Amino acid sequence: MNLHEYQAKELLRKYHIPVPEFEAVSNADQAQATYDRMSFDRCVVKAQVHAGGRGKAGGVRIVDSKQSLVEVVKSLIGTRLVTYQTTKEGQPVHKVLIEEPCQIERELYLSIVVDRAKQALVFMASEAGGMDIEAVAQSNPEKIHTFVMDPQFGVMGYQSRDLAQHLNLSKKTLKSWHALLTNLGQFFIENDLSLLEINPLVVNHLDELVLGC
Repeated sequence: MNLHEYQAKELLRKYHIPVPEFEAVSNADQAQATYDRMSFDRCVVKAQVHAGGRGKAGGVRIVDSKQSLVEVVKSLIGTRLVTYQTTKEGQPVHKVLIEEPCQIERELYLSIVVDRAKQALVFMASEAGGMDIEAVAQSNPEKIHTFVMDPQFGVMGYQSRDLAQHLNLSKKTLKSWHALLTNLGQFFIENDLSLLEINPLVVNHLDELVLGC
């Protein structure tokens, strides 16, 4: 089963994983009501399709007024978005996610995959967040760091500390970083996932970790 971004973030929020304030809407009227309820003027609008490369394809926009929001929502809902991961026909946009922007200082990459041979979960992380991770793996494989988590024991302290060091995270973030990895591991297991990819994992201007601003 593939989940849209808004569906994944609804689940992640239940596991105390930091996500921006957001709401998914399916028309301009809902977008206006959402804008009125939210506590910020600027927001990010993201087309909800099962494909990467949305930003380059025009499926991710930043707006700074209600009028701009309505215009962008109308321009996306009911269309088909073509990205490098879709066919030439693209994928239909039935919903958009309206989200609080954040002040990005750094973008990291973080994912979890199943290693069936080892009967374990593999965490992968990189400082090259926001980029095509397949391209990073080909051109700069040394920028990707991994560790294996035994589902019986969860993420060990030394594993999160070692990964934090590779990613040049500050000491201030170590506690929240370990909590994030632990909660993501629990989320992955309890929801029987085969892949979880966060790109980007943001370090904001307050040195806090936030998923996918």
